[in-house]
Amino acid sequence: MARTMGWHRRTIAATAAALVASLGWSHPAAAQSNRTTPANISARIGSVLDNLPDPKVQCGALIVDLQTGKTVYAHDADRRLTPASNQKLVVLAAAIDHFPESTAFETVIGQLGDTLVIVGDGDPALGDPEVAADQGVAPLAFLDLWAHALQAGGHANTPGGLVVDATIFDDEYIHPEWDAEDLVRWYGAPIGGLNLYNNCVEVTVWPRADAGQPANYALNPPTPIFKIENRCRTVAPGQPNSPAVGRVPGSWEIVLSGKVRERVTLQAISAAEPNAFAATAIAQHLTDAGVRLGGQIRYARVRRSDGSLPPDLQVLAAHRTPIAYVLGRIGGDSQNMCAESLFKRLGYERMQQRGEFPAVGSWSSGREAVSGFLHSVGCDLNTISIVDGSGLSRSNQANATEFVKILEYMHTHERRELFLSSLAGNRTGGTLAGRMRSVDGDVYAKTGYMSGVRALSGYVRTRDDKWYAFSVIFNGFKGSSRPYNDKLRELCRILADAP
Repeated sequence: MARTMGWHRRTIAATAAALVASLGWSHPAAAQSNRTTPANISARIGSVLDNLPDPKVQCGALIVDLQTGKTVYAHDADRRLTPASNQKLVVLAAAIDHFPESTAFETVIGQLGDTLVIVGDGDPALGDPEVAADQGVAPLAFLDLWAHALQAGGHANTPGGLVVDATIFDDEYIHPEWDAEDLVRWYGAPIGGLNLYNNCVEVTVWPRADAGQPANYALNPPTPIFKIENRCRTVAPGQPNSPAVGRVPGSWEIVLSGKVRERVTLQAISAAEPNAFAATAIAQHLTDAGVRLGGQIRYARVRRSDGSLPPDLQVLAAHRTPIAYVLGRIGGDSQNMCAESLFKRLGYERMQQRGEFPAVGSWSSGREAVSGFLHSVGCDLNTISIVDGSGLSRSNQANATEFVKILEYMHTHERRELFLSSLAGNRTGGTLAGRMRSVDGDVYAKTGYMSGVRALSGYVRTRDDKWYAFSVIFNGFKGSSRPYNDKLRELCRILADAP
């Protein structure tokens, strides 16, 4: 998928290997010359965080020595602030605490009478280009396997058409508190029980033979559900290449504009509705592979009330995504759709455990599940407002104290290594790979950014194998976030240098 989406490719196996290596990593004794001492570490941190470019900016910060449990530095640590994508830290911890490491999302295709059936499992990484690249396959390679399974089993002709069951999640695909301008962008993609290709489509445009002609274009993945208004025109060599793409909010209409003189893949655009997007793209792929689907695509519940598959459904193929890939996309790459899907999946599990059938994953049930986890960790629910799982809503509220409680809990968790490998790291990849490269220690953390908000919460492992948990949240700045990024990097440098 186009790099304009801002995703960072991370390999789960490589990340785990790098983590193991870093845990056994040591530094030469010659590097001890300019070490921070216990007497001045708090003062050095204060010199960084107490002097902000704008005195009106709010800052909440807490740093704890995980060996002693003592507070190293605190500044307005209980102040409720907008955490942006630091919200994902809560979802990561809750999911790792709840789900066994062997957990996998499983999307099933089967035959029921003369009808082809797809049962969604809420998998946010189905057809995810980054996950597919990590696995060394094409994003939609699983559909080729499905088509082969259908043909080999004598199911290439299904006169009853296609039925899609996406009822594991509710039909509120877009959170009502997300900004409208985010909804057509890749990071504001909708959430469904059946997802595909991050619920986004990429448009590639290229020129025709003569200037002034409409541009050529192609969609990936191919699907007939979009209506294309092509205002993009071919220009002669040497002219500016300025193609653009957008989607009319609330519709399937994509608008191409600008001028094109060379082939380019534009920034991905979100689908208007996830289940229909996935279903039509899957149907198109299967049809192109020689599977004949009669009738219309229908959406109905196939699962039984307890969530199990009906005994008369003949399962023909299934696609499994291990949860580690989804966790890595959330913590390392800050992928919103993955976070929201896992948030809803936690809600589905919560209802299942209580015996509420049919269970449905929703933002409401997800909040209940995540709140239950936070309560078990000892967090004060009066200081946290959980609105969504990704942090895209500005109504989310949290503070540094509660984030550090979560980090302390996960530091001694039996699945601690999975938690660490799911976070971004200065040595292991993700959103910290570039900005923390100069830190002479190991940083594992979750970033957070939106206009006026910059946050970072996680761990620093020092050169002497000492661990610190920290959370810093800035709110209310105007303009560039670079000064606040610089302060977060300097904070990590100080901690990495601490005894």
